[in-house]
Amino acid sequence: MGSTATPNVSSLSLSSETQYRCCWYCSRGEEALPTKLQKCGRCGLAVYCNRECQRGDWKLHKAKCKRLTEIVVDTDAKNRLRSGALKRRLLTLSQGTIILTIRDPDITTIGDMNLTEERVHEAPFLDCKSLLRVDLKGCTKLASVGNGAFAACSSLTSVVLPDSLTQVGENAFQDCTSLTSVVLPDSLTQLGNFAFGRCTSLTSVVLPDSLTQLGVAAFGKCTSLTSVVIPDSLTQLGDGAFEDCTSLTSVVLPESLTQLGKAAFQYCSSLTSMVLPDSLTQLGERAFGCCTSLTSVVLPDSLTQICKAAFGGCTSLTSVVFQDSLTEIGKWAFQECTSLTSVVLPDSLTQLGKAAFLGCTSLTSVVLPDSLTQLDRNAFQECTSLTSVVLPDSLTQLSDAVFFECSSLTSVVLPDSLTHIRDSAFQDCTSLTSVVLPDSLTQLGDRAFGWCISLTSVVLPDSLTQLSEGVFCNCTSLTYVVMPDSAELGDDVFMDCNALVDKAALAGFNSVEPYLRDRYISITLRKLVLRLLRKYNQAVNNAYGTEAEKHVSALAQFPADDSGSLEVGLFLQKMIVSGGDGVKGLVGYILKFV
Repeated sequence: MGSTATPNVSSLSLSSETQYRCCWYCSRGEEALPTKLQKCGRCGLAVYCNRECQRGDWKLHKAKCKRLTEIVVDTDAKNRLRSGALKRRLLTLSQGTIILTIRDPDITTIGDMNLTEERVHEAPFLDCKSLLRVDLKGCTKLASVGNGAFAACSSLTSVVLPDSLTQVGENAFQDCTSLTSVVLPDSLTQLGNFAFGRCTSLTSVVLPDSLTQLGVAAFGKCTSLTSVVIPDSLTQLGDGAFEDCTSLTSVVLPESLTQLGKAAFQYCSSLTSMVLPDSLTQLGERAFGCCTSLTSVVLPDSLTQICKAAFGGCTSLTSVVFQDSLTEIGKWAFQECTSLTSVVLPDSLTQLGKAAFLGCTSLTSVVLPDSLTQLDRNAFQECTSLTSVVLPDSLTQLSDAVFFECSSLTSVVLPDSLTHIRDSAFQDCTSLTSVVLPDSLTQLGDRAFGWCISLTSVVLPDSLTQLSEGVFCNCTSLTYVVMPDSAELGDDVFMDCNALVDKAALAGFNSVEPYLRDRYISITLRKLVLRLLRKYNQAVNNAYGTEAEKHVSALAQFPADDSGSLEVGLFLQKMIVSGGDGVKGLVGYILKFV
């Protein structure tokens, strides 16, 4: 047959001289067995280690036993594949009836490593459902299997690759849904994107030590894959490398690994535990997202950043060990980890991202380090079992909804460094009974404590300049508020605070605001008078002489002009009321405020 002629498929060798190399049932190679593989007596094509393997495979094999055909390509494979005649013939044959052996020692590639998606229909065996087994072991110079070469060969159960192979292209075996096992040669350096994607019957894979690149979703959606060993040669896993491998229970990651790509193990719902290597410096977005059976994880000392949603939706995760190297936890990192009960964050942490622990409904306690400068919005939203929290002195603001709907939170200690509490920060914290706001606070955002229905008292610091809309709306148990006279009130600050409204009405006020401002003046006067009394008593105790002389000496230390201050007014009043009896006048005046 000439090299340029279009081959007639019927002229291809159908001899039975193929070197059978592995058992059709257990996939053990003949070189590893004490005896030669034995052929099936009916078809003469299937081979087994022993009778046990033959019996094990019979249920599947018997339906096709007499219909099996072997096609052997010994020479000129490049032109035979390029012409498309072999593919056209295979497309006409019954599903799962062809054993294809290519053993041309001169062929270097099957398919095209640069084949574009638009030209994927040109792939040499695309959608050849008649293929049952493929043996390429005899292609001793074969270096690559191109893009989409065997894609959608849904009856293909086994493929034997040669020791010369270095590259498997994109989508090369994608959607080979009957492929149960594959032995990758030690020569392989690159597995392309989606190379074995959606091979839903593939149960295990051993990646060779020669492998340096694992493409995007290389084994994505291999839903029967239970275990994988990743070699030391690999430094990074591509995005989605094992995404949606729902049967994967164990993974051994090498010490060489520095980066886990986005969604590398996302939706691996059978994965129970994970030890990450000390070499790892970056954990990609959604790396273990929705691994719903994952119960524990130990993070390495080398890790400085956990990217967004890295463990989001890991509903069985009960514990996480953070190392002191960690500086940032990204947004949604542990969102809806509903079994997580406690968290101790390392002293190195400076930033906690948006919704980092949102919906962790079993979280009862959290220790926030002094290094933390930012708590992003929704960080602990809907942590409905969280009872108390101590915020570090390094925090200057609480972002929007940071503790929104933490319905079991009874107390919170706010640091003196805090200047802003943003919108809805503690909204719907329905068990919160009291809160002490620091003197550094200047602004309370919209609904910051809205619907805190158990909150009974609050003291607002003199530093506070602005109370935004609805800050305490629907705090129905609130009865005691100290509000500075300088604070500017937004709309509906105390809307539906029924207990406070009733208290204002009993004091003769039509609304809460004038009642609180009047109360603030009275409380301020009381504080000043009590301070003066302490000052006066100290002066008396430090004076010498008779009791009267001590009081005269003490009074002399206070101003006697008419500058209008409370201190001056106090002593002017004292002199008038007492008729010269300073002690009696002072005490009488003070008692009006005490």
